[in-house]
Amino acid sequence: MADSSAPPHGHGVPHAGGSGAHGPGVPAAKETRLANLKTNTAYLALGNKAASKPGSVATRSVLTTFRYVLRYMLRRMFRVAKYAAIGGAIALVGTGVLGALGTGIAWFAAPSMGMGIGMGITWAIIKFTWRHRPERFRGGWWSEMAERAFEGRDPAKDEQADSEAVEKAV
Repeated sequence: MADSSAPPHGHGVPHAGGSGAHGPGVPAAKETRLANLKTNTAYLALGNKAASKPGSVATRSVLTTFRYVLRYMLRRMFRVAKYAAIGGAIALVGTGVLGALGTGIAWFAAPSMGMGIGMGITWAIIKFTWRHRPERFRGGWWSEMAERAFEGRDPAKDEQADSEAVEKAV
């Protein structure tokens, strides 16, 4: 026959309608979970300044890591939002000013198709010349200075010789 001292459903946890050790209507497991939730939430929000800390080292480390990651993400989001707000305000003011003042000026200030073609041709000529005539641009006085430096000549004597050559020419 069943033991008369056992709870009605055959397990050791009182149910919602019974009177347990924690008062009427409150199960012990829910109270423990609620207390753990309060402790963990306080530790997550306040860190080491919390009044009570979780008992498990693993729980504390997980909560600390989550706290640091959450703080980092919030700071980054606020930083991006700040830059977006500043950029939006500048764009709003800029488009208003350009829209009011720049409509008539834009026809004169904007480069035309002819100017774009001219810039492209100029760039092609410079690039072609730089690649196919390197001695013309990369040689000259710079290469003479490099030769003098590699020979170990005295720069003061070179300057004196150059000034004497200029005086003779005059």
